Amino acid sequence: MTYLLLYLLSIGLISIFLLRYSSKEILSAADKKLEHSHDLIDLQFSKYLDELQADIDHLTSSPLIFELLGNPDQGSIKFLEQDYLSLIDSKIDYAQIRFINSNGNEVVRVDRTSKGTMVVQKSQLQNKSNRDYFKQAIQYKENEIYLSNIDLNKEFGQISYPLTPTLRIASPVVYKGETKGIIVINALLSVLFQDLKSTAGNNTDISIINSDGYYVLHKDSTKAFEFEFDKESSYYNEYRVPPNKLAANFSEVFKDQDEIALIRPYSLIGKEYVLYILLSSESSTILGSYFKWRNTSFVVIASLTLLFLVLALLILRNQASALTDITQKIIRFKEGKSLSDLPTQRKDEIGELSRQFSKMASTVHENFQLLENEKNRAENAVKDKEEFIENMSHEIRNPLQSILGLTELLLSNAPQKHQIQLLNSLRLNTKNLTSLVSDILDYKLLLRKEITIKRSWVNLNAFIEDLVRSHSYHASLEKIKIEKKISPSLLNKEGHTDIDRLSQILNNLIINAIKYTEEGGSIQIALNEQPNNNLEFKVTDSGIGISNDLIDAIRQRYYSSSEKNTYSKSFGLGLTIITELLECFDSQLEIDSVHGKGSTFYFTLEMDIREVQKNKRNEAAEKNELMLDKIIVIDDDKEILNLIQHLLKDRCRDIHSFSHPGKVDWKHPLFINAPIVIADNRYPDTTLIDFLRAHNGKPFKQKRLVLISGTKVNPELYNDLCDRFYFLQKPFTKASLYKALSAISSSDNKFELDIGSIKKDYDYQEDKIFNALSILTSEFDVMNKALHLAILDEDLNAISEIRHKMVTTVRRLKLNAFEQNLNEIEKNILLIGKAATAESIKAQIDQYIKELNRIIEGFSA
Repeated sequence: MTYLLLYLLSIGLISIFLLRYSSKEILSAADKKLEHSHDLIDLQFSKYLDELQADIDHLTSSPLIFELLGNPDQGSIKFLEQDYLSLIDSKIDYAQIRFINSNGNEVVRVDRTSKGTMVVQKSQLQNKSNRDYFKQAIQYKENEIYLSNIDLNKEFGQISYPLTPTLRIASPVVYKGETKGIIVINALLSVLFQDLKSTAGNNTDISIINSDGYYVLHKDSTKAFEFEFDKESSYYNEYRVPPNKLAANFSEVFKDQDEIALIRPYSLIGKEYVLYILLSSESSTILGSYFKWRNTSFVVIASLTLLFLVLALLILRNQASALTDITQKIIRFKEGKSLSDLPTQRKDEIGELSRQFSKMASTVHENFQLLENEKNRAENAVKDKEEFIENMSHEIRNPLQSILGLTELLLSNAPQKHQIQLLNSLRLNTKNLTSLVSDILDYKLLLRKEITIKRSWVNLNAFIEDLVRSHSYHASLEKIKIEKKISPSLLNKEGHTDIDRLSQILNNLIINAIKYTEEGGSIQIALNEQPNNNLEFKVTDSGIGISNDLIDAIRQRYYSSSEKNTYSKSFGLGLTIITELLECFDSQLEIDSVHGKGSTFYFTLEMDIREVQKNKRNEAAEKNELMLDKIIVIDDDKEILNLIQHLLKDRCRDIHSFSHPGKVDWKHPLFINAPIVIADNRYPDTTLIDFLRAHNGKPFKQKRLVLISGTKVNPELYNDLCDRFYFLQKPFTKASLYKALSAISSSDNKFELDIGSIKKDYDYQEDKIFNALSILTSEFDVMNKALHLAILDEDLNAISEIRHKMVTTVRRLKLNAFEQNLNEIEKNILLIGKAATAESIKAQIDQYIKELNRIIEGFSA
């Protein structure tokens, strides 16, 4: 039996090795062929462009053009026309050669038509000043070359048939130091593309993709130039990523089960226009001979295997019955039944196998019972721990909410001057206590590396001032002077960082500094600007200091020194929180200290910096622009109900408070018409989510919910249970409550835009999304005005051109209905008139611009 298994194993390994080696060699040869073909195609493309450039250089420096510019009579024009005719006759792929003066007027033009080449008569010459290629090329310097995008040839704005890929090359004509116009060659690329296909070979497909992700060459001609027909890109349906990312990720040959392919970027002249050349071959074609040989090998191997299996079955026939019986009993044992009646009395290998299985079954049963008991204990412990943490968070954050809310109410009721500092200190220390609660709750998340940094813009000077103010009262009790120091260049700047996590770090450092600074000492919180957008945060004290041998030790979790007059009080959780949070920022804590003289704790963070910007949206809410009609408030804490009543008494006309969602008569007309609900998540007998599920979500189906809770919740749970959702974690401030109500009350906008694809394109980086949306808004505004005028003038060419520019962005924003309106402009002009059509389209675009500005304000907040 052993020899049989060894034989089968050796046969199998040899077969696998040969098959893998053969396929690897075949695919390697295919890889090299693709790379070689790519090199030949690159050379062929470059040679073609070099010839184009040589011709355009010849035309722009020709004595005939200078003769025309110096002596613009009919004779010089005739000479130039004959020169252009000679060149276009010698180049079968040149469709058109033109000299256009600086005013955009065609002076000389020769065309290739189905009947041959011809000089276009003066009466048929056109003005091209509004064409993109003229506007760009006329700005070029002498000897600079302009290349257009590759598109289809058009006559009078209409695509000409048969479909012909066209490339325009142009260069300025400079005479006596002044640009007098441009020379343009329209090159038909059909012959070049056919030559590229031949170079790629019979078994290799060549595709050319432009930088917008559209095919300009494909084996399926219907997929080429889809942008000319306002179709979606077939390339994106096949590869799902922009071509530049595909080329970056697959700089070498890439393979899947259907094909092997190689993509490379090809820059035309300069870096203004990039093409991507994709060569691919079907795996079935490349591996055809390999598959045939593999199938034959499989037949031989299978035949030999079958022969030896028959022999093995004959040898094992006598033992098969006993082994089957043992197997069935082991299967029943796996299903929870006892293992019994094994043939343990036999003297052969089957008997020994049965005895070992019997011992194993006894051991497994005992261990399983132990594991089951321990599992139950562990699950109960985890459940108790999670319930305790959730209860603690809820119970602590509720009184913190009351303290913070009442403090803000006192501050808003014109307190006396000597009371303001105490109230500010009370408010800021309440926030510090909230941060301490977050330290405790976040500790395990930090150790498991589950903390996510959430960045937003913060006024750096105001942030440091708040830190100093929040600890001033504590420091004054200890007779310690606390002050700030900030670089002048940062006084009117904002930083892009996670303000909550940064506050946790600095609050812990300041608390330790106060703890270890003696009476009469001083503490300084400093913020210094460093090169490359780095900010250095320092907390310096004149306290007892740290000896050198203890600096490394105090970085350890739960460090506590037993020395007198040193850091004898445990750093405990605080320093661990600091260390772990700084790791989330890709930074670390540095310590400089002199024993008996003081210590400096500092760290450096990299962040984007900008000038301070006002949040107009929040300012509007603070100026009493937020006015609500009716609100339902639900919370089992009477203090919080009273607090919300006070906060909203000037902002809402009708507030109804309840201690439990079950006490609200949701069918009563008074409450059916209340659009907004502010509700806590936890109640003595249920949670809000459980209550809503028990009622199939009906109470909140048409309502907008602001959920307030001491513990974090998953917003996705509420997606199907209410109309709009906003989450506030206790304790929240008056400003954050106003912001939530402002956001949720203004979100009913039928002109909603889907910016998901834009976020994805910029890797969800808010500053880049902000810039992209700002540019998009400006472009929409310009195109809106141009389209309005074009409709009023019934300029169909201009309408088509503007619509073509807008359609890609409209599709990215998923404005399907608006795209249909764009496509039906001409029909609407006939049905309702040009004025009505123009105003209708303009009103829609105005709404989209307004919504874009609203989204941009949200990013700048």
